[in-house]
Amino acid sequence: MKKLLLPLLLFTLFAFFAYIVFVLFITNGSTKDYEQICSKYIEPLNKYKNNHSSYPTLREAENLNLNVEYSLQDCSYKTSENRDEFYFYVSEGLSVAGYDSKDSKWWHD
Repeated sequence: MKKLLLPLLLFTLFAFFAYIVFVLFITNGSTKDYEQICSKYIEPLNKYKNNHSSYPTLREAENLNLNVEYSLQDCSYKTSENRDEFYFYVSEGLSVAGYDSKDSKWWHD
């Protein structure tokens, strides 16, 4: 019986710490950094639309040299089919957020 007690105790401690790490991973996911960085693209993209009557494709936008830390690919930049709207989609851990130019606001899930 004593020989089983130590392995059982070690297994219980390991399972407890694994659970704590898992819960911290789920609850600590934050998209705030991505939102701040990707938000820097909103004004230049809107200016582009004012000048060209549509939002740029990803390739066109990357050629604009907007001097932002992350690329538009990191922000998962997409345009609608007729390019009259654009979207960002960012995630960190299990936290997900996005920006829709139609509503001009960020959403969180």
